[in-house]
Amino acid sequence: MKRIITLILAALMICAIFASCAGQEAPKTLPETEAKTIEAPATTATPPTSTVPPTSTGAVAPPATGGNMGTSEFWYSRGLSPDINPGGIIGKLKEYQEAYDEWAQQFEHVNPKGTRDSIEHNAYTAIVELGIPREKIEKLDQRRKEILGEPLFFEGAIDMIYSGDKAGFYSHYLINAFLAGEEVITGEWLVEHSVEEYKEAGITYELLNEHIETTVYFETSDQRESVRAKLEKLKEV
Repeated sequence: MKRIITLILAALMICAIFASCAGQEAPKTLPETEAKTIEAPATTATPPTSTVPPTSTGAVAPPATGGNMGTSEFWYSRGLSPDINPGGIIGKLKEYQEAYDEWAQQFEHVNPKGTRDSIEHNAYTAIVELGIPREKIEKLDQRRKEILGEPLFFEGAIDMIYSGDKAGFYSHYLINAFLAGEEVITGEWLVEHSVEEYKEAGITYELLNEHIETTVYFETSDQRESVRAKLEKLKEV
């Protein structure tokens, strides 16, 4: 009899356990579209390191030299901004196109037989040497201000052109270069010229010392060292 009672109690306990399990609700699984997505925190890209070579402490490496007059490379290799290109002005003054084309033949990049330095083929010299009247340039300047909200060159530029302030005009367009009088001096110029030619151009020790480390660009450390040696010779003068 005791055996039967024991079996009955065991059966009742088993039923109770199954009932308890059945009453517990299984955890819900959210549909994929409702599942909470944990996103990785956004990362900030590390800006690229400077491309300025160790041979230049202040100047920025220009694009490859060369190119035609309509390219930035042409102007950067000559130490000036492409904004000094005369093409845009002549393009708006068609009556000067023929005279301009003939005038341009004296420059070495236009004509293989040309004898004049290409750096002189710019807006300043074109306006002055072609004798373009001030009122025509002022009209172009006003037109640009009305359309684009900015001057043809920079504020005060027209006064500089017609007062003969070439150095003042050039100074607004220098890139990796400095002025010795009215001459634009680049790293390439310094490498290619002698100390005597420095003196002829009006380059003093003080002027070169001011710009050699922070203004002009040299392609190699050897070029910079060669100019430093010339700087020391200037100091001795």
